[in-house]
Amino acid sequence: MKIPALFPYHLTFFSEKIYYTVQEDLKTDMGLDELGQFGLLEQKIESFISLVRFLKEERSGLERKLQSHEEKIDSLTNELETLKADKDLIRRRIGALLEKIEEFDLQQ
Repeated sequence: MKIPALFPYHLTFFSEKIYYTVQEDLKTDMGLDELGQFGLLEQKIESFISLVRFLKEERSGLERKLQSHEEKIDSLTNELETLKADKDLIRRRIGALLEKIEEFDLQQ
């Protein structure tokens, strides 16, 4: 008897040097309708497992992107703070130079 296409995988185990096919046992213990339902359940479980694997990979990729963006934000924040400090220093130095120019003008 030919094995139905609803059960695509041969589950074979080695026991006492004899190959035992699970499909043959299922075929004799279950009716074809039950076997078809089992195959459908198997397909759904495999689809679910594939989806979980995909989502885990997607999550991992998104976590890497998030980490990269957080590092970039930290770097840009540090750069902004440095630029603000430089701007304040330049502003004070320009103020000091303007005071010197005023003093020089007043002395003449």
